[in-house]
Amino acid sequence: MDEQNETDKFLEWAFDQSGRNPLAWEHSAADLLSAAEAVKEKVIDFGEGGMHSLAAVQAMLLGFAIECMLKGMYIKTTGNTLTHDGRYQGIPNAGDHQLGQIADAAGYAMSVDERRVLDKLSAFILFAGRYPISTNWRADEAHQRKGWRSEFSEAHSKVGP
Repeated sequence: MDEQNETDKFLEWAFDQSGRNPLAWEHSAADLLSAAEAVKEKVIDFGEGGMHSLAAVQAMLLGFAIECMLKGMYIKTTGNTLTHDGRYQGIPNAGDHQLGQIADAAGYAMSVDERRVLDKLSAFILFAGRYPISTNWRADEAHQRKGWRSEFSEAHSKVGP
């Protein structure tokens, strides 16, 4: 076996080990929470009339942190893995970045309010914290009607640093 093949095998093993280690997901969550706190310092409060774009980035980071914690919980409580043969497998019956679905898969019992917050944070992860638009205008319209600021304010009051 040549040296490159051995290196590839090691890197695949390391990837799989990290992907199935709850502590690795917990450490990522801690880093994301620190990043959300750093961004929070730059957010400008526009009052009731608007939302600073960095507040959406902060919500995205909070959502990603929660996602990492939930994935660590999923691994720990189910004994399942998120990786196999060097590929991310995801969680069965849970959509990408769908925090409520990931929480269900992890066995996290939540209130109606907690589920609503997780669902709202999912929107920030999927597009609002990183892109100017979603994948279609109807999704944008639904969030605009609810008001980004009120969604973030409610979510932030429940989970924010």
